[in-house]
Amino acid sequence: MFQHGAVPGLMQTMAYARGHLSKIIGFRGIPDDVDAAVEARMKQQEVMTNGTRRFAILIGEQAPHTLYGGPEVMAEQSDKLTELTRRPNVSLGVVIRRAETGIWPPENFWIYDTAQVRVDTVPGQVRIKAPGDIALCEKAFQTLSGSAVHGDEARALFASARQAWSREGSARNIKRHRGPSGGGFRAFQAWTTEHPHPLRHTAVGS
Repeated sequence: MFQHGAVPGLMQTMAYARGHLSKIIGFRGIPDDVDAAVEARMKQQEVMTNGTRRFAILIGEQAPHTLYGGPEVMAEQSDKLTELTRRPNVSLGVVIRRAETGIWPPENFWIYDTAQVRVDTVPGQVRIKAPGDIALCEKAFQTLSGSAVHGDEARALFASARQAWSREGSARNIKRHRGPSGGGFRAFQAWTTEHPHPLRHTAVGS
């Protein structure tokens, strides 16, 4: 499978899936069944751990940097991607941004054992079963694979994304506690006025 701007459903954490599916539901204006959708997505992931199926997955380098659900959610998702690179039945590659891929940026697609291809579009999903079209998608996947990194190089990219999200999360927390325009300092002043330090009012030599 290939997916560019988001992490595929089979590899999403629960929190990331909620953020991702909520955006889809909101944009398409469909009934809000996000709880059921998240539960179904987590159930689907069992196929990666139960049985003997193998998965070859490519994602764009942008995927772990596209925000769904907040910095903490993205940091957790980066850890999940790192863990997946170590599974024996999963080949996870990252198509790096500055690589010359030999193909224009394609739509997201999933190849199912050369039997059919699922293509994600803005309105929904399209199923392709014509052998010639399936072969062309396989060629696209192989072409993209030539510009992808795997193993330690992929893990280094996920670690970099995690560090960036952790820094952003820390910065947001600091700003939240400080409040606008130095509110944290004003709060400290108010606290010290109400609770004066005992040494501050003790005469020297007493």
